[in-house]
Amino acid sequence: MSSATSPPSRLAHLDGLRFLAVTAVILYHYLCRWTPPEYSPSLYPYGSTFAGLKLAQFGWLGVQLFFIISGFVIALTLSRCATLGEFAIRRYSRLAPAMLLFSIITFVVLAFMPGNPFHPTPAAFLSSITFLDPSDLNRALRTDVFDSIDGAYWSLYVEVKFYVLSAVLYFLFKARFPWFMAALACGTTLLHWMRVPLVSGLTDMLLIPTHLPWFLIGIGFYERYREPTSRRAWILIGLGSVLNSLTSLHDPETAPLWACLALPAVFYGVSDIRPIRAILSMRWMAMVGTASYSLYLVHQSVGVGIISRAGSGWSTPGAAIVLVMLVMLGCMAVSVLSFRHVEQPVSQWLLRRFGYAKAQSR
Repeated sequence: MSSATSPPSRLAHLDGLRFLAVTAVILYHYLCRWTPPEYSPSLYPYGSTFAGLKLAQFGWLGVQLFFIISGFVIALTLSRCATLGEFAIRRYSRLAPAMLLFSIITFVVLAFMPGNPFHPTPAAFLSSITFLDPSDLNRALRTDVFDSIDGAYWSLYVEVKFYVLSAVLYFLFKARFPWFMAALACGTTLLHWMRVPLVSGLTDMLLIPTHLPWFLIGIGFYERYREPTSRRAWILIGLGSVLNSLTSLHDPETAPLWACLALPAVFYGVSDIRPIRAILSMRWMAMVGTASYSLYLVHQSVGVGIISRAGSGWSTPGAAIVLVMLVMLGCMAVSVLSFRHVEQPVSQWLLRRFGYAKAQSR
């Protein structure tokens, strides 16, 4: 894996990897998440027909794969930003238009969909605008009024916390940023295991100890991209994998032990094995991958809501597969159209307003 003198604004194979990650999450939500044994009663007209399908059962690991990708991309983005303010503006202009748009779409669709299983409240828009975790807001204000427009948004709040941590460390320490991120991952993981009264709870809320090692792996892969012979890269990748493995042994619900090694191997294969990289760089796959953020925002509550109202005519396995594919393709089409005709233009406009005419792509 090598980097050019002027690296491209997008890496097509990473967009293809995003496609695989978001597809895995969608299959999990459409086939397993909302039916026994995970949820009762089943929200699907086809019930638990596919609940035992291993590929779908572990689809939620697509989120951890997204965290690795984000570690890589944020390290790359930080290297292209001159100030903390520039980084913050670029991130917000990239995330906010889609978040607001699909929060509104989700809220309106669910409000007018009779008998849908999800009921977000207007208070949920606070998290959509600010990217503040509603559980943190409830804890800080000692209330329970705040929620997400869509439960899948939890990972976005984790990502934003990583953005804050990585940006602060990067602009404080620059060249030593990867080592300070590694030290933070080790320290917070240790505190998570020890369960120190008050301290561990605060650490869990602000420093994302069960997720930070995944981002650290992505930072390690960025170091390989920047300097292919870097030993530091393998130390970071290895350390993140070890921390994830130890956390899995301590708390198996975080991620299965095999995934702690398999997901970094997937990223390595996508980056270094040319045939795989070529496949994931295919135009249609990369196109959906560029809109994966929008697709992630819209797929769960709206998609599952539509499936839940489909009726008993879709209960057979064959009909169920057709239904899932139709809903998935519909969400993909909406996401690609939104990315091209709403999010990109609005993001560019925001960047121009703040004096950053040339956008950086995620």
